[in-house]
This record gives sequence, C-alpha cells and structure tokens, in this order.
Amino acid sequence: MAVTIPEHQAVADFPTSNNYTPAGPQNATLIAARNKWKDHLAMDDWKDGGTKDGVALANKPNPEDPDGVPIVKGVTTIPNATTDQVLGAIVTGGVRKLWDPRLDWAAVLQRFDPSSIQFYTVMRGQMFVSARDFVGVQVVERSHESNKDILITQTSIPDDEHAPPQSGRVRAHAFFGGWLLEPSDSGVKITYITCISLEGSIPTIAMRIIAAEIPIPLPVALDNETSDATSGKWTATLKTLVAGTTAIRYDSKLMYKNGMSISAKVKSGPEDAATVTDDGAGTLTVHVKEAGAFVEISLSPK
Repeated sequence: MAVTIPEHQAVADFPTSNNYTPAGPQNATLIAARNKWKDHLAMDDWKDGGTKDGVALANKPNPEDPDGVPIVKGVTTIPNATTDQVLGAIVTGGVRKLWDPRLDWAAVLQRFDPSSIQFYTVMRGQMFVSARDFVGVQVVERSHESNKDILITQTSIPDDEHAPPQSGRVRAHAFFGGWLLEPSDSGVKITYITCISLEGSIPTIAMRIIAAEIPIPLPVALDNETSDATSGKWTATLKTLVAGTTAIRYDSKLMYKNGMSISAKVKSGPEDAATVTDDGAGTLTVHVKEAGAFVEISLSPK
C-alpha cells in the first residue's frame, strides 16, 4: 500500500468544527518528546565532537539504542537572518532538500492545528545502507511577534493506516529531535539535537559516517544565494475559513530581494473569494471575502 498524501496538505481530511483533525494522544507524545529534548539541552554530559562546516558538534550514547546512532547535537549561527526565515527553511520540505542532502522526500499527512502536523519523510540510502523512512509528529512553538525564540520538536508515531511499510525502505524511529532558534546580535543561533534509531543492520563504518553527518543543521544553505537548485518559486494552496485577512511572511532580503511576481488563483469557489497584496517589506496580506474556497498562491523572484 502507498503512503496516503492529502490533496491539500495544509487542510485536515477529517476536519472538526475548527477545520483540524483532532490530535488526540499525539499531544502527550509531543509534550514528552519536547521535555526530553529540553532535558538533554540542559545536560553537561556531551562529548565534544569538534567543528565541521561551522557547526560545533557533540554526542553521547543513546540509552534507548546503545549500539546504534548516538544522541547528537549541532550548534551554529546563521548571520544576517531572522528566526522566522530559518523556520521556513526547516519546516518547508522543498526548501529543506536544498540544504539537507539526506532528505529524499517529505509530506504532510495530517494537520492537527496551526502549529502541529503529522509528517512522512524519506532519507536517502548510502554505503550499503537502505533508505530509511519516518512517520512522526511535529510541533512549532513560537511567539506571535517576529524574530523571537522558536522551538521545533519532532518524534515518531506508529501509523500503518496513513503510512504503511514501503518496499525498499526501512522504517526508522525518532525518539525525539528538534531545533531551537534564538535571535542573536549577528543573526540566528541554531541548536539541533536528535535521538534516533535507524533500525535494521548497518555496518559500523556506515553508522559512524551517518552519525557525523546528522547534526549539520543549515549553515551553508542560507548563505548560498547563487544556487540554481530551485527557481525560487513558492506555491501554497490555502482553504479560506472565514472572511477577513491573514498574513504570509517571505524573505525580502535574499530570495526575493529584487522583487517578485505574485499569482493568486481561486481553484474552488467564487473568483473573488480571495486577493493578495504585498507591502514590499516581507509581508503578503491575503484578503478573504468568501469562506470555503481553495486559493493557490504562487511567488517567484523577478
């Protein structure tokens, strides 16, 4: 059976009165993972792993899987960026593929509320190691104000209904993982900690290489303005819930520094159900006139 991907990944398949799938027991799962992440952040038992590509590395044994990948940590600073910009680079699958060479594919399976989702990701195989896939939940904790601390937490959950085992892929397990984004005088400090089990049989040398590569969060990608790996086009399909306005923030300093073209098409509903305006400083405002419509918004650099 194939993985079930909703047609509109930002909208729940089985919406409640507020248009989201009930999170149910996943709330407790995410809270437990977040607490473990914070506990390890505060601990001083990390073994120094040196520095690679501007990232300070550290690790320690994983008590859940002593013979597997250790718990790893990476700390770096992205200059001239905000936490909101870095957040978009982490949680948007198409963008993450540009800086994370391990990521092959990612999709949203369910959305529980504006901050938490269920996801499916596939990590590339390498050196006699089969591809690994993960089914998990993620929550983003942040302020409504811009450029404040942001914590992204992830953990695995069992779900053979939406994501049954796939041929050629080994189902791996993430005990906990996440990014803490903190504004600094020079940009954004990123702390990445993850604890995973790759499952299956893996040669020791391959395990060491994988463990060394895991905690490299972002440093090269956000500084690379010349990459032609993407056209810079961003597209999202939104469902209008009520009349009013909502804001979409974009990167006006790097990706769209020379301006951009905006397209807003109503895919389902009255043609004037929604329109978009741009303040030219990093914020789009979506003006909703009609609830219940699907609107496709696309941005591309000039």
